[in-house]
Amino acid sequence: MKRTTTPLQIAGTLVAWLLLTASLSTLNVLIGLGIGLLLPPLTLRKTNRGNLIAMLRLIPGTTLQGIREGLTLPLQGLRSRPDISEDPWPQWAQRDPMLRFGWLVMVSFTPKTLVLGTSTDTVRTHLEKVS
Repeated sequence: MKRTTTPLQIAGTLVAWLLLTASLSTLNVLIGLGIGLLLPPLTLRKTNRGNLIAMLRLIPGTTLQGIREGLTLPLQGLRSRPDISEDPWPQWAQRDPMLRFGWLVMVSFTPKTLVLGTSTDTVRTHLEKVS
């Protein structure tokens, strides 16, 4: 049985996208609709509460790390080197697509980190390290 995203979730994603981008252009609305349609359906029914709490505990630390990196990034200039690594998924995000998506969003919003690709077992990331 294929799960489909509800119209309410699509509308919520579109509204969040429009609020984040602060633009009501036609192209921006179409991008928001595309994101709403392509995102997997989010449901908390199959999410283990312990795993969800483990992910939520990471948010303050990740936020502080992002702010710290964002403030020091202009001071570092071009003295950094890239490091591409392939790491396993966190233990709490092994089988839950919602927790995987949340973790990818947190990792992607840190200024020096890019997610290059994912597989069922690993996440490939690009990290700028100061030399």
